[in-house]
Amino acid sequence: MKILHIGATAGVPFTLAKYQRENGYEADVIHWGKLDGFKLKPEADYITTVSSSIYSYYIKVLRKIRHYDLIHIHSADKLLKYLRIFYNKPVVLTYHGTDIRGRWEERSKYWKLADAITVVTKDLLCNAPENTMVIENTYDGDKFKRDQDYIKNTALLMNVNNVEMEKVSDRWAKIICEENGLVLIKSERIFPHAIYPKYLELFEYYLENKYDPNNSEPLNVLSLNAIEFLGMGGKVITMYGNYSEVPTNHMQKCVVMKYIGIYNGVM
Repeated sequence: MKILHIGATAGVPFTLAKYQRENGYEADVIHWGKLDGFKLKPEADYITTVSSSIYSYYIKVLRKIRHYDLIHIHSADKLLKYLRIFYNKPVVLTYHGTDIRGRWEERSKYWKLADAITVVTKDLLCNAPENTMVIENTYDGDKFKRDQDYIKNTALLMNVNNVEMEKVSDRWAKIICEENGLVLIKSERIFPHAIYPKYLELFEYYLENKYDPNNSEPLNVLSLNAIEFLGMGGKVITMYGNYSEVPTNHMQKCVVMKYIGIYNGVM
């Protein structure tokens, strides 16, 4: 089975392709470099970065698709309307968060063209089509590994892009740190992806403050940041519980085989 991932959402397609290849599947990625907000700059030979206009990118994607058995689109659901003009190949569509949260009806003209739909967190199932499946994100264990000890009793809190949610998050984080004798560090994600693990390994704890932007409610899910932090041997505190290791459903082999099961189902 030859798999083509389209997109670069938070680097997730790169990680999936990497571990699919390590498990014996031929998987490649093509993405538009101008959407690389994390400054990932991947260099693997199975990843194609297109830096020209969006129209040139679409054309290159449509040409590349003909060489693959299955297409896995990440977030870029508009591509489906063009893909279906030229091909009848099986397509799996994965949504990752704000690309679909509260937008299922709005995006229905696109996702209806996919053979299978997955989301990465269970909260995204709200108003989703009946057969939508949850397959959680995994992490790159070669990049997110600890080389040095953390600074004891430190807790990292990432800022959120909402004033009201940030107030609630700050109050909660301060209470947690006071109760546990932790030094609270608030931060923006300003580091290029290549050195981000070096930043994370400074801290003993990560305070998970993932919110639903539609209603400001805290979400009982783990973000990719939290998974990466756990993968480095850190500890994660959430409003719903604490974690000291990566949950099984986020492990590389588990995620790979869940997707392979879906691929086989639509082939």
